[in-house]
Amino acid sequence: MRKVILLTVFSFFAATTGIFAQFTAGASLVIVKPMGGLAQNIDNSEGIGLNLGYRVNNLPIEAGLSFSFVSYANVTERVQYTEPKYQHTEADRERSSGVNMYTVFTRAYAFKNKTVQPYADVRFGFGRFVTSEQYTDPFRRDNSSCHSAPVLKRVNFIKDHTFNYGAGAGMQIDLYKLFSKNDKDCSLLLDGSINYMRGGYATYKNIVKDPDPRDVRGNYTTRTDMWLINIGIKFGFGLYR
Repeated sequence: MRKVILLTVFSFFAATTGIFAQFTAGASLVIVKPMGGLAQNIDNSEGIGLNLGYRVNNLPIEAGLSFSFVSYANVTERVQYTEPKYQHTEADRERSSGVNMYTVFTRAYAFKNKTVQPYADVRFGFGRFVTSEQYTDPFRRDNSSCHSAPVLKRVNFIKDHTFNYGAGAGMQIDLYKLFSKNDKDCSLLLDGSINYMRGGYATYKNIVKDPDPRDVRGNYTTRTDMWLINIGIKFGFGLYR
């Protein structure tokens, strides 16, 4: 009986994935333009974004998750560093300030099945502000590979988060449809959007303006409103035609 139930559930999801569900996954360049009090302490910044989407067949609506990782201040320098198990007397110290955003989004497309798809976008979630310091061993970096230097020590000085919500618009272009007339079970999508995000109060720091992360006089507490711009590529499978 248990095997029958498991087989039924598996068959249901397999069938609905092909008939009813369309999934997307992608990466994007993220541009943050601070507003209000946040703009007085942070400059425009760039980062990377990741997103996962789910779309129900016959409905021009998509829901999903979006993750953005933006570093707005970064300082790296060679400093004196001594530890009992460390063989050298110098290390690279990297101090950084950034914001990570984790949001749930819902999109309403203007059309069901078009090559160019404008849409409205609503999202909510939270932003996490972090200022940290880490020491890495520059003498063990392998220049012939993409491996980074080993981290010797890491300290977080500020970790604060706040809820945010916003709305905006965007446009999605199906590149497969644009350059090929053949029907496919997958899509390569060029996607761009802009959202105004209304954020609550959070405490954060700009490590460039205040180089000492331990000095609390360099901490800021303001609202965290911002424009959030995403430009990227998404891969979709099971999309309706």
